[in-house]
Amino acid sequence: MTQALPKAIAFEDFLEWKPEIGRYELHDGVIQIFKIGVVSEQQQQNES
Repeated sequence: MTQALPKAIAFEDFLEWKPEIGRYELHDGVIQIFKIGVVSEQQQQNES
């Protein structure tokens, strides 16, 4: 089974889409969604 590559989104379209609540970033045309309160393994290692 194959999967289509996500279509790149323009910055203007991202601004229109972006919800008011939550953290979202646009990286090379791909929306990145960040969950609040979730700490990555790398961040945990840096804190110790």
